[in-house]
Amino acid sequence: MNVIRIIDKIVLRIIEGAIIFVLGFMLLGQLYQAIARNAWGGGIESLDILMRYGVVWLGLLGGVIAMRTGNQIRIDLMTKLSPPKVRRWLEPFTSLATVVICLLMAKASLSMIASESAAGTKLFGEHTVVPFLWIYPIGFSLIALQALIRSIYTAVTGKFEVPR
Repeated sequence: MNVIRIIDKIVLRIIEGAIIFVLGFMLLGQLYQAIARNAWGGGIESLDILMRYGVVWLGLLGGVIAMRTGNQIRIDLMTKLSPPKVRRWLEPFTSLATVVICLLMAKASLSMIASESAAGTKLFGEHTVVPFLWIYPIGFSLIALQALIRSIYTAVTGKFEVPR
C-alpha cells in the first residue's frame, strides 16, 4: 500500500502544479484581454482560443482530483442502494468499470490525435491543435489510475475512503 500512496502523491503534486499553471495562465490571459479590449479596442484573438483549451484542461485535471477524493459524478445506483457489507464488494467492480471506460476513452482520444495530426489542423498561425489535445489521453489515463488505486484500496481494506 505504501508504493501506491507514493505514486498517488507524486501524481497529485504534478496535477496540482498543472492546475495552478493553467489557471494562472488563464487568469493573466483574460486580464490582459480585458485591459487590451478596453484600452486599445482589441486583444489577441489566439488567446481566446487558448482559453477554451484551458477550460478543457482544467476540467479533465479536476476530474482526476475528483476521482481521487471520491467526489466524482457516479452513475452506480446499485452501489448506492446496497447495504454497506454488499457495497464493500461492489465498490471495487464499479471502480474497475471506470478504469475500463477511461482507458477506452484514452485510446479513442489517441486515434483523434492521430487524425488531427494527419490532417494538420491549425489552431492559430502555424501552431497545430495536436499539443493541446494531449490532455484527453493523459486526463483519462490519470482518472483510470485513480480509479484503479481506489479499487485496490477498497478491495484490500474494505474502506471506501482512500487515506491521504
